[in-house]
Amino acid sequence: MGYCRIGTYTTDSSGKISIPNLTVGTQYRVTETVPEGYEAEAQSQEITLQAGTNTLTFVNHRLLALEILKTSDDGKVSGISFTVERLVSGSGYQNWEPTLQTATAKSPSRAFPLEQRCG
Repeated sequence: MGYCRIGTYTTDSSGKISIPNLTVGTQYRVTETVPEGYEAEAQSQEITLQAGTNTLTFVNHRLLALEILKTSDDGKVSGISFTVERLVSGSGYQNWEPTLQTATAKSPSRAFPLEQRCG
């Protein structure tokens, strides 16, 4: 059993999408196309529709830049390597390989493909 794509929907200027005529009791998966310069808390979510209003919330965090400035009393600043690690709760420090992207202004519209579980 997998998912069948129903369509791709785009948020309005307030960040909302309303999709009518879906079936109560059916399981759906929604996957966000994350804008460049952002990281999603959860890129994909599943929901089984209940009677009434059903809401999924997608939260993105802007990727920030870290600038390292190397100085030296003898002027040797070129070719110096640095290891960047991030602290992971319960795991200690881990190497971090950031995606080399330029952060852009948050786009008011984001695309979300909607898929229905089908067998």
